[in-house]
Amino acid sequence: MDEAAGERVVVFGSLPPEGRDLDLLVRPAAERAIAAELERRGVVRNGSRWALFADGTAYAVELVPAASWGLPAPELERLFADARGLEGRTSLAEPSPPDVLLIAARKTGGRVDAKARAKIDRALADDPDAWAKAASRAEAWGAARSLASLQHGGRGRRSLRGALARARRGRVVSLSGLDGSGKSSQAEALRSALEQLGYGAAVEWTPFASTRWIRALSDPLKRRIRRGRPADAPPVSFVARPGEARAGSSLVTNAWATVMAVANGLAQQRVSLPHRLRGRVVIFDRYTLDSAVHLRYLYGEARSFGLQNFLIRALSPRPVRSFFLEVEPETVVARKPIQYDLEHVRKQARLYADEHERRGARRLDGERSPDDLAAEIAADVWRALLPPQ
Repeated sequence: MDEAAGERVVVFGSLPPEGRDLDLLVRPAAERAIAAELERRGVVRNGSRWALFADGTAYAVELVPAASWGLPAPELERLFADARGLEGRTSLAEPSPPDVLLIAARKTGGRVDAKARAKIDRALADDPDAWAKAASRAEAWGAARSLASLQHGGRGRRSLRGALARARRGRVVSLSGLDGSGKSSQAEALRSALEQLGYGAAVEWTPFASTRWIRALSDPLKRRIRRGRPADAPPVSFVARPGEARAGSSLVTNAWATVMAVANGLAQQRVSLPHRLRGRVVIFDRYTLDSAVHLRYLYGEARSFGLQNFLIRALSPRPVRSFFLEVEPETVVARKPIQYDLEHVRKQARLYADEHERRGARRLDGERSPDDLAAEIAADVWRALLPPQ
């Protein structure tokens, strides 16, 4: 890539492995050459950013046009001329110490965090006069106030606009499928890849019908139903044996399925909201597709539970991407032979096959190599997300 550029390229972010990605300030000829080389190598593009997904993680390059910084032409030329060549590279260079301070001031708005502090310390170690030199150029950069804040260890200002921008970046991604289909492993791989690309990410799971207040409601209701029943009558349960259509015909059972649906949707909203307000990507290990399957599996396979599924979708945050990992029932049983009965897994598999298209989930072959699957999922999600800040 260095040779393809043909002219000086400034690396203005932290170099790997310290940095998450490679941030390159490029002029037009270098941008065209590097982009062509990345495309030739099959690297995935998202605007000005490129990423290679492999080995359960991601490696990113961002090509930032030099003109986009809005610097006066003489100042931009000086930035490239003063940049220091990286050892062993003919074209790659890093900014001079004063320019490191100016770039940090513009990027952070004058806020000093651990990452910015480390850059400042290195720049000052290389050039003790870097503050004075940067201050003489700060007006041309439109960074005089931010640079002063940075120099005095200021915290800068958190704006309402920044808070709203972070909240807008908060998104939901869902992974669905049979237990044993690999959802949890893929959720963790996606979290790792997104964090490598600069996104905050968290994995969440809201088990269906297992909240404390659900149990608090169900126990008194069961006791009331038991009154007047023979002593040797079977225990009261709102759950049918899998595949029994009669379960959904009961008014009480149907009402209880509605309670479950509301509880599930609210739980998914509750656990995701704090993450989304902070701009994180929430990766759900099981989501509305799994809830639809559980409703039919537990409360009557022959019923569609349209009202209940509507409530779950209405209450749950809308995901930017939904994936259904399809695996053979025999694969599930082989992975967890003690936990699962093959016949019951086959019934669940039929329900997933029936429901996934209605939920808009993208079907993926869960029998594929986990690394290949993780790369495909991460690339798809990455394209759907707003750029990180």
